[in-house]
Amino acid sequence: MFFTNTSMAFSSMSYKSTVASDTISDDVTQRGIYNVSATINAVNATFEPGTEITETMYDYMYEDYEEYIEFKIADILNTYVLFGIIIVGLVGNVTSIVVLRCSSMFLNPPSVYLIALAISDSFALILGGGRVWVISLWDIDIRELHEWVCKIHHVAIYTLLDFSAWLLVALSVDRVITVYMPLRAKLVCTRIRAVIVSLCILITLILINGHYLFTVGYFAVIIDNEVVYESNCYIVEGLETFHTEYWFWIDAVFASFLPFTLLMISNITIVVVIIRASQRRRQTMQAVSSSSSSDNQTRSLTIMLICLSITFLILTGPVVVFFLLDRLNVDPKEEASYDRVKSHMYSVIVFCLMYTNNAINFILYCVSGKKFRSSLVDVFCGSRRRRNMLKDSRTSLSTSRSVLSASDVSQTM
Repeated sequence: MFFTNTSMAFSSMSYKSTVASDTISDDVTQRGIYNVSATINAVNATFEPGTEITETMYDYMYEDYEEYIEFKIADILNTYVLFGIIIVGLVGNVTSIVVLRCSSMFLNPPSVYLIALAISDSFALILGGGRVWVISLWDIDIRELHEWVCKIHHVAIYTLLDFSAWLLVALSVDRVITVYMPLRAKLVCTRIRAVIVSLCILITLILINGHYLFTVGYFAVIIDNEVVYESNCYIVEGLETFHTEYWFWIDAVFASFLPFTLLMISNITIVVVIIRASQRRRQTMQAVSSSSSSDNQTRSLTIMLICLSITFLILTGPVVVFFLLDRLNVDPKEEASYDRVKSHMYSVIVFCLMYTNNAINFILYCVSGKKFRSSLVDVFCGSRRRRNMLKDSRTSLSTSRSVLSASDVSQTM
């Protein structure tokens, strides 16, 4: 997605007293970087050599945010609600993988996309939601462990979030072909092609987001030969404009606008085709019983897909709108403290909604997919049923043998 989730966790700038009354000199750079940053709403403050840093310039960064109820709400969401989302999501995604892999659904091409989606969502919850939860609980950011951890994590989390969206698009296109060209679907939509499409999407997204390997890294603020602040995860000097002006819109198109548009078109097409097919059936009264099973399975997968797509749009739409509006917002330095805290709380809410989308697919499968529900019961209850049937057959056989033995004895007497 076209955002970072650093805004989900406030952090105070420990070097306040050091730089509040100093002046940055011409030799302040290290590795060519002399940017000062705060993680409050992703505020970045950049100072040229010779700029006097005063207390007034930093007043808006260091106020006591904990006194606001909005800050406490955001902290509760980050600490407890997000943790619950992660646990529910991981359990559900693992269960989905088991059901899809161990049932007859595994033979269908859509299962490739659904399994890949469950894996992608699980890693997104761990790397994205898990990072924010650790920051909120222990104030430890894994991106700050090493410069390369920052680079790789950026590529990974952006790719995973984008991958989930584009897997839904691929699944939607697969369903469009199935309902629009049912006779050719078996030749066009195969498991091998689904695997190839998934890999192509993944590789393409890695290449698109791979620029983070070169555009983020170490920076430091040095005053009088003393490092007053340093970070392993910051935009490389000279590329700020690329990130804020160009990459924002490039990523917005590939990660949000384009998938949203394709999902809407695909779902509308699917619904229209299904309605027309149902009308033709009723008019001709030629619904053949032999094809009803296949039709029901296609209908079940299609309904499940539409539910997934609608949920995706509802839960990820707010984060898109939030960051678009945030770009139109006033300068953070001109905002009141209360407005900044409210903005932080809103960002936490939209991120929790976004990660909820990665966590509830299993629930959607159970609610909307009749085939998935039957496969779930078969996978987890089928073995018990088979054991009970085997036990009953053995008991019946033993009883029959006893009756026969008693009959033989009576005859001999």
